[in-house]
Amino acid sequence: MDPAKSLSLALLLALALPCFSTQQPVGQWEFDASRLRDKALLPTAGPWQGKALSSAAISGDKPSALAANNGFGGIMLHEDISKAGLPKEAISVTAWARVDKPIEWGGILGAIQDNGSFERGWLLGYGKDSFYFAIASEGAKRLTYLKSTTVYSPNFWYHLAGTYDSKLQRIYIDGKMVGESKVQNGDIFYPPSGKFMLGAYHDDNEQYPMEGQIESIQLWDRALSAEEVNRLFKAKKERFPSIEPVTETVATEDWPTFLHDNERTGVGAPSIKGKLSLRWPHRMRAAPQAAWPPPAKQDFWHKKYKLKPRVTYDRAFHMVGAGNRIYLASSADDQARCLSLVDGRELWTHFAGAPIRLAPTLAGNRLLIGADDGNIRCVQTSDGKLLWKTQPPDLGSRIIPGNGRMIHQHPIRTGILVDGQTAYCGAGLFPTQGTFLFSLDIRNGHLLDQQKLSISPQGYLSRRNGKLFAPTGRDPAGAFLRNLNRRGKPTPLPAKAIPEKYPYAFIGAGELRFAGGEDEVAVFRGDGSLDQTLAVTGKAYGLAVVRGNLLVSTDAGVIHCFSTGAGKAIHREPAPLKKFPANLTLARAALATTPTTKGYCLVVGAKHASLAASIAELSEMRAIVSEKDPATVDQLRRSLAAAGLYGNEVVVHLKDGKGALPYGDHLFNLLLDPDNLLTKDETLRVLRPMDGKALAGGGLRKTLSKPAIDGGGEWSHLYADPGNTACSKDQKVGAELNLQWFGRPGPERLIDRHHRSVSPLWKNGFLYIPGNERIFGVDAYNGTVLWETEVPDSRRIAIMRDCGSMAADNGFIYVASGRQCLGLAARTGKVDRQFTIPDKALAASHEWGYVARLDDLLIGSAVKDGAIRRVYGHEGIQQTYWDNRPPVCSDMIFAIEAATGKSRWSYRPNGAGAVVNSSIALKAGKVHLIESEANTESGRVPYDKILDEKGGSLVTLDLKTGKLLKRIALSKKKSVQNLYLLTAQGVVSVVNSRNEKTVRYDVRTFDAKSGKLLWEQTQNNGNKLNGDHGEQDRHPVIMNDEIYVEPFIYNLKSGQTVTGRKLSRGRGCGALSASANALYFRSNNPTAYLPSTGKFKKITTVSRPGCWINAIPAGGLLLIPEASSGCTCAFAIQCSLAFAPKKPAKKP
Repeated sequence: MDPAKSLSLALLLALALPCFSTQQPVGQWEFDASRLRDKALLPTAGPWQGKALSSAAISGDKPSALAANNGFGGIMLHEDISKAGLPKEAISVTAWARVDKPIEWGGILGAIQDNGSFERGWLLGYGKDSFYFAIASEGAKRLTYLKSTTVYSPNFWYHLAGTYDSKLQRIYIDGKMVGESKVQNGDIFYPPSGKFMLGAYHDDNEQYPMEGQIESIQLWDRALSAEEVNRLFKAKKERFPSIEPVTETVATEDWPTFLHDNERTGVGAPSIKGKLSLRWPHRMRAAPQAAWPPPAKQDFWHKKYKLKPRVTYDRAFHMVGAGNRIYLASSADDQARCLSLVDGRELWTHFAGAPIRLAPTLAGNRLLIGADDGNIRCVQTSDGKLLWKTQPPDLGSRIIPGNGRMIHQHPIRTGILVDGQTAYCGAGLFPTQGTFLFSLDIRNGHLLDQQKLSISPQGYLSRRNGKLFAPTGRDPAGAFLRNLNRRGKPTPLPAKAIPEKYPYAFIGAGELRFAGGEDEVAVFRGDGSLDQTLAVTGKAYGLAVVRGNLLVSTDAGVIHCFSTGAGKAIHREPAPLKKFPANLTLARAALATTPTTKGYCLVVGAKHASLAASIAELSEMRAIVSEKDPATVDQLRRSLAAAGLYGNEVVVHLKDGKGALPYGDHLFNLLLDPDNLLTKDETLRVLRPMDGKALAGGGLRKTLSKPAIDGGGEWSHLYADPGNTACSKDQKVGAELNLQWFGRPGPERLIDRHHRSVSPLWKNGFLYIPGNERIFGVDAYNGTVLWETEVPDSRRIAIMRDCGSMAADNGFIYVASGRQCLGLAARTGKVDRQFTIPDKALAASHEWGYVARLDDLLIGSAVKDGAIRRVYGHEGIQQTYWDNRPPVCSDMIFAIEAATGKSRWSYRPNGAGAVVNSSIALKAGKVHLIESEANTESGRVPYDKILDEKGGSLVTLDLKTGKLLKRIALSKKKSVQNLYLLTAQGVVSVVNSRNEKTVRYDVRTFDAKSGKLLWEQTQNNGNKLNGDHGEQDRHPVIMNDEIYVEPFIYNLKSGQTVTGRKLSRGRGCGALSASANALYFRSNNPTAYLPSTGKFKKITTVSRPGCWINAIPAGGLLLIPEASSGCTCAFAIQCSLAFAPKKPAKKP
């Protein structure tokens, strides 16, 4: 040991503990290059020399410290706790430490076992937000994890101490006691075995290394007093940067931003004295319209249940306030409001061009507002007058449907954080479409700086550790965006130890804490005891304290003000609705020209707003008025709001004077232009294809329609078409894409992703999304949910071992439902047709299996009861993945006239055998399938029986008559895991996977007319057997003149392997889909592959597709409806999406 360092240490201890200088620690570890060599740690005091379990290094920063990162696995001080000679009767552990990455179970120094009911030893450690000191005694015989009552901040140094004197357990942070417990008594209760560890939580079942730094640790065989701990802290604190907490300067009785300050502490003014009572309520005309729907109820794969929503920032109108005024904004009617704190009167309102989803921010006499219209506004707090409005030029002006409203393609979905004279905000949701951080001068709105982001910024920006931090929606990680002026360690925040009954909001004021629940708010004293409860209407997501008043905002759209000595509450009746002019006759005539009553209607010119109001009254369309004069726009918005129409029913958009509309292509179901202000080209550009109607001129006598998109493909069956090619042949869609719309349906009523259900369908402009025992009908071009129909016994899982159970034609979607097939009307979802299995003998014991629609026929099959996989839960997932899962088979295939329900023909396999459901394919007047004389009572026949023991046959039937045209015996195959049949261009392709040391795929092609074998190939995919990510389930794709059997590509006619290109996408359990230009699949995120270049491109980086086919190119769009239901991974967004081809940039 360095003598100089020893002398320095002795002097330090003497100064720190003048009254106890003879009682030294029994163990001490300090970290510099002289003490940590070749994974060996030399102690400063005590016998415990350490050995790093993996890499360990000294930080290059000051102070010198152990850098616990880059593969650090902890330092073992003794391999057997029972023989380590650790303190028995009393103990103290002190440490200077910095946590860089919070985890649930973090260890700094400990000798512990915590395995179920086996709880022994002690640990100084940390969780995700709090430090703790855990100990088990002979008296209690279980661990008490004594958590600090405050929350720590990552990347900052803390002095920690845990003490125990055989009766009292305490924890200290920075010299102050922050927790005490009397549960334990007696000697320390050590485990019989285990490791004495530094820098890691370690027991027989867990090993969680620390990520951070440790400057020094001391171990004592007695309990230090509070005075001793404080002196230890003060003796070294000057060595550590930013050790003293710094509080932002905020007027103590005001609440200028969400959760009070830029650190989002939620702790404000001095304590409220006395009991609170209702002072006034203010009921908004419309409740909040949250952007994101609830999650699924469970994640079966990870066995997580009662999932809670992660994105809730707009479930209430959050409030800020100063003086005698409070300010809030609405996601329902697009207005920012000022209310009187005295009586709840509305003093002024200011309109944005789209929903305002987050609280405004006060900066002196200015109020800053960000909205879904892509604008940042600054208004005067006195009267709401606009001071400036900024929309950064990089955002463009494009408006699309998003979360059920017409909004800017780059909405402002972060709170605005003001730091000095600079305001920061984020814009955009999808990084591949553009997400940004902007900084603005709050005095004039000038753009100071912009930064392109790779995240989805959603929620309230905050100051963390001198940096600007952005939440990222469902992804809990968030991101640090830039440095701010470092101001020292944040003020310690109270830990949120509140009952589960109050999960929605939590703030503090002095010694009091307030927690939001359903229909009530709880007030807690500083010691955690309940002081009182306050009745409210709805779930209390928003809490604030302004000038001694508690303000509560709920998801019911009610603002409550509570104060002491309030007297009788002031209840104000809302102002009576004013009548808005109507034009019902012309509106009825306009609606009569279109077959739909839902979607979007554009009315050009404010003077025709009465027409828009009448359209909204007579239908379920959202009406949008386009007007170029700002003063007229504001006046019209106020008139519509006074009539209770503004928001969901009618909105007014300010159009610039350049002529072009700001809207994306193909969006409007109805466009009304009485003054002929739009060009024909512009009208057609924004009109929905196929059934969109534009009416122009006086009396709206001029009519314009838009045909289907030329070259747009379709996806009417499970694998695109009845031939199972998985290629829509859409000639428009590639990899360069613009967001077309996003929003519902969300995950709540969809099938859990791991069950791998049927694909969505597209036909005639309608998108059909399979839900959990239900179907959704959606306008594919603007995302309007047209209907949702429950269909009992329609759920199908493990669809790769079954067949398509839905098919669509121009007027109906056909869905197998138990023993029948239902025909749901495309526009309404109403059940207009019902079909049953034509064989009465089978109809009583079989369910409807296969569904296809071709020519004038509905093709079906009969499957034994119980064979179709639809068990929902972890048991169902077990049937979906891994090897040796038998396919669902049919006992009969049949054809019914779709228009009349009349039976046309039926066919039973040879020898009472079975048809492999995944092999049924239709093309060019023929039905192709694989059958075997093997069958089982269960209706699921193992492939070894089908393709090996009995042998399978390739069968061709006449589509019109059901006549057997040919039966070809297939060569036998062993250990087959899955089987598919595809037909296109006069070729029938049979593809199977099988196990032979690794996963292999066999490809055999036959001439569809003669049945002659054209070519065959066997490929070694090299995957391990029994894979759990679909290694044995890859469905092929026939695209143009090639067949893709991952990762190889073959010429369809010759079988020649395509060289120079391979589709190696890595792990991903989803199947491929294709347009004429690109293939789409899941590679963590939705991804495109371009055969023309051999390159891959991410479509989004913040969402996840489903586990089978989820991205379908059709109708000139790429449609990716929500299919990640049950996913609890860190993806920022979970919703349905649509993309349109990006147009080439115009030449200057």
